[in-house]
This record gives sequence, C-alpha cells and structure tokens, in this order.
Amino acid sequence: MQDTAVVDPERLITPKEASDLLRCSVDYVWHLCRKGELAHLRKGNRILVRRQDLTDYIAGQIRGG
Repeated sequence: MQDTAVVDPERLITPKEASDLLRCSVDYVWHLCRKGELAHLRKGNRILVRRQDLTDYIAGQIRGG
C-alpha cells in the first residue's frame, strides 16, 4: 500500500517550469500561489508545485462555450 501523503519529488515543478507550461510570467505563478489559487509546497522562500495541482488549476480555468 502506498502512502498518499508522500509527495514524489519527480512530480514537483518550480515556478519557472509552471510559468513555461502556463505561458505566463513567474511572477504570475507566485501571485496564484499567494492568493491560494494554485496549491503548492513552501520550503523557506522556495515554492514547488505538484504537476497534478497545475493540471487541476488549468482544468478549473477552462470555460465551456
């Protein structure tokens, strides 16, 4: 049985990597994290984002026509 509380480091990305995927600035990724719109891990002054949380954020932003 796998512990779901453990985060796989290979599934964590930096704000720069997240900004590349979102095609936005790194500052905007930090803004999303500060506002609580993008789930993240904080280690000191560094943040990391799970790929799944970024995928969930994107899915939540898609609006149907």
